[in-house]
Amino acid sequence: MKAVIVITDYKHEREFISLCASASIEIIGKIKQNVKEPNPKYYIGSGKVKELEKICKELNPDIVIFDVDLKPSQMYRLSKKLSRDIWDRLRLVLEIFRKKARTKEAKLQVELANLRYQVPIIKEHVNLVKRGEHPGFMGGGEYATADYLEMIKKRIKRIKSELESIQKKNESRNSLRKSLGFIIVSIAGYANAGKSSIAKVLSGYDLPIDNMMFSTIATYTKKIKGKHPILVIDTVGFVRNLPVWMIESFRTTFKSVYDSDLLLFVVDFSEDINEIYEKISSGIELLGREVLPPTIYVLNKIDLIKNRSEITKKLSFLKEKGILNDKNYVLTSVVTGEGIQNLILKIYEHAKTARICEIALKREDPKTREIMKMLLDRAYIMEYKENESDIFIKAGMHEKTYNNIIAILASSTGNNGGRVQ
Repeated sequence: MKAVIVITDYKHEREFISLCASASIEIIGKIKQNVKEPNPKYYIGSGKVKELEKICKELNPDIVIFDVDLKPSQMYRLSKKLSRDIWDRLRLVLEIFRKKARTKEAKLQVELANLRYQVPIIKEHVNLVKRGEHPGFMGGGEYATADYLEMIKKRIKRIKSELESIQKKNESRNSLRKSLGFIIVSIAGYANAGKSSIAKVLSGYDLPIDNMMFSTIATYTKKIKGKHPILVIDTVGFVRNLPVWMIESFRTTFKSVYDSDLLLFVVDFSEDINEIYEKISSGIELLGREVLPPTIYVLNKIDLIKNRSEITKKLSFLKEKGILNDKNYVLTSVVTGEGIQNLILKIYEHAKTARICEIALKREDPKTREIMKMLLDRAYIMEYKENESDIFIKAGMHEKTYNNIIAILASSTGNNGGRVQ
């Protein structure tokens, strides 16, 4: 699909062009205007509208896309003026979601968001029909439009019901995983920060990854490779300035963040520091509608930063802003592998249900074999030492496993020298 794009936010032009690429939009023309006060009629000034009209006649695009959210009345007037379909930024994001959705849950969430997007547009058409400005819409005028709006509202209600059912199943599945001794870690962050790459390097699974925005729409849950009792959930990427109704449309996805034991907030640390600060602040504000689990900031793509002093300056800036402290972040690169092992250690140190403990066992105690089997099956052995009479182990595990070990030691007669720290 070919498009002429309208840039009004110069600061985020590159992000908007990336959104177009992710929607398989071919950009054949572009106009720019720094809009300080939006024109109520067209958003851009009337002079720019004439320039846009001329470009459309010359290039014949399929659509015209604005990099901001337009009012339905502005979209209608622009469409009438340019004789083209008009998309705003939200419409573009919804198109990407539609293309990327694969699972039933993802498709329902995208449909819900799309229907909510349509409601104010349909209402505007009702107003236009009443004023006689748009008599041909829907072929039946005001009544056909009102019927269509009612149909949308009923469909929204059905989708919400289906998503509630899916959410209950997800919660049951999550409870089962925790009962089996798994630590649940969610991964969130802005699109293209490297979320799915972090999930892939931790799990070893081939998750959908590319340079386009929103490679991940559905959530993916995978076990970290090796003996780690940790499951990672890769969630949908954020994008700036999403309205509340769109965020609520993806509530079942964001619920996996709130129900997890730890949140890994992935950041592209190679970006400009002000962009990093803006994304972290708005991302936490977006997620902060409910209580968040403990959070680790994964400062990713450090291989793209050639001057290490730049890393130090960025860390100092974010610490001064109160976002980072000495314990709540890790520097990573999925390209070089730097920081990945440290990230795993951070999970054990900060997840709500995780424990790192040092265990001393007596060889001759019959309960020692039972504890060792439990550790080998359900924990990650970090250190192991032994002598003729004793075994010393440092391990990371779920608190359920930890409590089981404590209970076994308490019932042991020969392991009265055994201890857990």
